[in-house]
Amino acid sequence: MNLRNLPWTEIVVLAIATAILMTIIYFGYRRQQAIAPRYDTFSSYDAHSGGYRAWYELLEREGFRLERFGRRPAFLDSSIGTLIVAPNLEEVMLRTERTQDSTGVPQAIDFDELHKWVRDGGRLIWLTDGNWDRWLDIDANDKGGAHADDAVAIARSPRTDGVGTVSGDGALRIQPGTSLAFTPLIADSVGTIVAERRYGKGSIIVVTDQSLFVNKHIADTGNARLAYDLVAGTDGVVAFDEYVHGYVSGMSWWTILPKPVRAALIIVLSGLSLLLIGTALRFGPTARLPENTERTSAEYLSSMAQLLARGRAARKAMRDLIDVTLNQIAVALGLSDQASLAQIARSVQSSENGQARAAQLQELGRLRALNAPTDNDLLRAAQLCASLRKEYSRYGRIGFGRRAAPLWRSA
Repeated sequence: MNLRNLPWTEIVVLAIATAILMTIIYFGYRRQQAIAPRYDTFSSYDAHSGGYRAWYELLEREGFRLERFGRRPAFLDSSIGTLIVAPNLEEVMLRTERTQDSTGVPQAIDFDELHKWVRDGGRLIWLTDGNWDRWLDIDANDKGGAHADDAVAIARSPRTDGVGTVSGDGALRIQPGTSLAFTPLIADSVGTIVAERRYGKGSIIVVTDQSLFVNKHIADTGNARLAYDLVAGTDGVVAFDEYVHGYVSGMSWWTILPKPVRAALIIVLSGLSLLLIGTALRFGPTARLPENTERTSAEYLSSMAQLLARGRAARKAMRDLIDVTLNQIAVALGLSDQASLAQIARSVQSSENGQARAAQLQELGRLRALNAPTDNDLLRAAQLCASLRKEYSRYGRIGFGRRAAPLWRSA
């Protein structure tokens, strides 16, 4: 192999482009690592140790219909069956300090909308840090301090089906004898970690340890089983509330368009894309234009004949030809141009060869009355008309056949 024949210019350009691309990817990765939060966010977007990304993917793998809800509770509707909310004051403060954006702090109106949505049949999973619990009438605190023992299920419920023990880092508990509206489901020696209450047509599940389902703990003991049981049996979508973590999704121009308009736009854009592809790409060999584009008179006459034949113009052409011929014969005989065929035939009989000409006129009348003449009928009518016009028309002999050339022409 001769190395001189290799495309060294292209190889060098490709190597440089590859190096530049790898450098951009590396620095992009380093930048993502640098801007990643160093605190627990409890967000389903967060794949670090303090996020809920593993919980989201667990439910996705189990076949649940999932959604990341990035709007205020006022926009909740019946399509969402379960809403998972994990507000955390420390996370809000650190995020606000880093981004100068305090979006996501729960307000009183948000709690009212959550009450209304649960009362209409929704299931709310409230993972509390103890700072926004007054609207739920629960008393969660960490008076007992951190507890090393695993919590166990203390009540039989679909929410604890198959759950043995759960463990996390949080010390917050609902103390015994408080929050009587809630039924304890999972507890340890300090207090209740998971409790549930019916509210209207829906239910509220309170989890006092937000660390149970973070990425670094969801695989511990029975945490993953509990994460599944809390949303099992949901009618509708399971939504992770991302508004409390600063992720806001508003109405875009696309989402507010009616469905027929969106479908029409998709069809138009698809058509334009196909047009662009068809214009830019060649799907067959090039067609070479003929060198001689000039057409002869015979070709023109042939094409016009085919066009008239396809349009079934024989009947009209024959009638027009016969009418013009009869009109010229009538004028030549001194009759009115509106004279009938019978009148013309009577006038012709008195002339030389009158009987033969009258017979030809009668045949023309028969041919004119045909509704579907054949090519032979049209040819016969043309022959008869030519013969009669040469006999009676003043310019018939000049009009048929070769014309004499003029002796002189003007400039």
